[in-house]
Amino acid sequence: MEVEEKGMIDGFIPETSRAILTAKRVLLVQCVQRTGGSSGGLKWTEKFVWW
Repeated sequence: MEVEEKGMIDGFIPETSRAILTAKRVLLVQCVQRTGGSSGGLKWTEKFVWW
């Protein structure tokens, strides 16, 4: 939206200023859990989400 608004003319966004998505959208979610025990270790989990 911010990219398109830079090309705004009189409150209107012309077609030439419209942004086009050219890449995949991906989100990396990471979390860590304490596994306990004598070592007090950690367990890392990662998940990619595409839309």
